[in-house]
Amino acid sequence: MQKLHTIAAAALVCGLAFTAPAGAVTYKVDYTFCSLMSCADGHFPASTPAADASGNWYATTEIGGKYDKGAVVRVDSMGKLTVVHSFCAQANCTDGSLPLGGVVVGTDGSLYGMTTQGGITNAGVIYKLTPNGAKWTYQLIHKFCNNAGCVDGKTPNYTALTYQGASSGVLYDGTSPLFGTTQYGGAHNLGMAFSLKFDGAVWREQVLYSFCSLAACADGYYPRSGVFVDGTGNIFGMAANGGANMDSGVVYELIPRGTKYREFVLYNFCKQASCTDGRYPTSPPLVIGTSLYGTTVLGGTQNEGTVFKLALHGVNSILTTLHSFCSEMNCTDGEQPFGDIGLAASASGDLYGTAEAGGDHGGGLIYKLAGAKRTFTKVYSFDNSMGDGGSPRAGLTLSTSGALYGTASLGGTTGGGTLYHLTP
Repeated sequence: MQKLHTIAAAALVCGLAFTAPAGAVTYKVDYTFCSLMSCADGHFPASTPAADASGNWYATTEIGGKYDKGAVVRVDSMGKLTVVHSFCAQANCTDGSLPLGGVVVGTDGSLYGMTTQGGITNAGVIYKLTPNGAKWTYQLIHKFCNNAGCVDGKTPNYTALTYQGASSGVLYDGTSPLFGTTQYGGAHNLGMAFSLKFDGAVWREQVLYSFCSLAACADGYYPRSGVFVDGTGNIFGMAANGGANMDSGVVYELIPRGTKYREFVLYNFCKQASCTDGRYPTSPPLVIGTSLYGTTVLGGTQNEGTVFKLALHGVNSILTTLHSFCSEMNCTDGEQPFGDIGLAASASGDLYGTAEAGGDHGGGLIYKLAGAKRTFTKVYSFDNSMGDGGSPRAGLTLSTSGALYGTASLGGTTGGGTLYHLTP
């Protein structure tokens, strides 16, 4: 059981508001991390924030916390931070360490997440945190590499778990399956997709697909991103490597066939000359209607990454590059949309995303894909000299008020990164 630590956010590290030069948006820092001695409040947040029904925001930090192995934190509307759990609280970090992905919030306020390391085999864990009065109760619900050869997976990805209906904003019901991927493990030790379901007594994992099951890994491998589950239970995701073209990665779909899943490769990256269609996809995909949206870290006309649209037609799906990053001098339009950088859809249908580097000040940026043509527009450039943070390695989450919440991994007034929100 992890003790609750409550921290009143000081005016110097919270509530800092910035207005973009064009005056179109307002940016506010809600909390600056590493504001406590030894970074007990966390350091280097790199997860997309998640909200509960009361408007509190949750995120993870890769390091920091009481034991410097990462933490789960909550920030309320007043900017007060609570450390929900500091990892490595148990001997040999059997409760996990290095939580790269964010959390899923349940209808009862419980939190579900993964760590990339820790656990008995140091292969990562899935955990549940349940509010219990003034405390939170930690529960280990799955430890990876729990069998010979790590067929059940090893080293979970950079992004959060997901569930059917997650994209609509409904909270997790606590019993339906959770879905995710691991970078390693599986039948060929090159990653796998899984589900985890509570059967009323225990949580049970099911391996849905092991990557590199085809010759030359034509089905992809190293699935570093999370997945999207549609209304019929089909699963969409991306593998960073493998495929038909220069080991450049794929977009895949897993379709249930009874108790098993069959994989279909929807697109092989680097299909175009010089990989102008992108390569090395690592973001969780977003499916809207019959189109899938995502980003690649490399490729594009400048080899600094892309944001793309894939019109879904099974194995004949058609990719359109919406933007090649670093197309402007000095990469003022951004570069390297890395890690947990998925896209968020607003009520009006516009899409928002982040790039870790580039922008007007070199600290990364927030961009918008507007209208039916998905026209690329810069929304906000990070300028860490102003204390707003930098290097946003996470995506954005839309609040009920229409504001966009995110984390910046570095910077802020104390250098530990920030939790911020942007009002378009």
